[in-house]
Amino acid sequence: MAKGEDNPDLKSWIPYDALIDASSLLPDYMELASVVPGNEHYAANARRYIEAWKAYWGETIPQMISSKAAPDDQAWGTYPIMGGDVATTASQTYNVLTHSFTPTSLKGILFITHKGMSGDGKASHFGVQLSALANSWKKRFGSGDIPFFYTLPHDVCPPKYIEGKSTAILLEDLSDLSDLPNSL
Repeated sequence: MAKGEDNPDLKSWIPYDALIDASSLLPDYMELASVVPGNEHYAANARRYIEAWKAYWGETIPQMISSKAAPDDQAWGTYPIMGGDVATTASQTYNVLTHSFTPTSLKGILFITHKGMSGDGKASHFGVQLSALANSWKKRFGSGDIPFFYTLPHDVCPPKYIEGKSTAILLEDLSDLSDLPNSL
């Protein structure tokens, strides 16, 4: 979790490669994909890095030799670095608290949300983001169609794309769990 973050956003629980399944998280996906080999965003980052080194040796070094000074007030020894300053909190909680349990097989998953996951303008994206989370977790932790139970805050767009078995539990009703399916 990010420093000081007690209640991480829903995107923090989603594995990086599933962020692409929620259009609202595409910028987060692109940022993380740029540092993970094997995709177009990483390839673009690598091309930028190679071009920076070409410019460094083709322009910067000759300029430093002729002027005997570092260009543009740069410190001596400054050189190109691979991009990838990851500023997003997407996938952080998943990486720290969830991924370590893979591979495994579960009989069911219970994901308890908190109201902060749908506050501050996040309610309209909640359903799609929870669908991305649920489908990715079902693939990683399931053998067959495992049930996915989740709490649902009020005033959110509910998930529509959870594959297979899933059950919503209204967050307001969390104190009374007597009506949960027996399969839990």
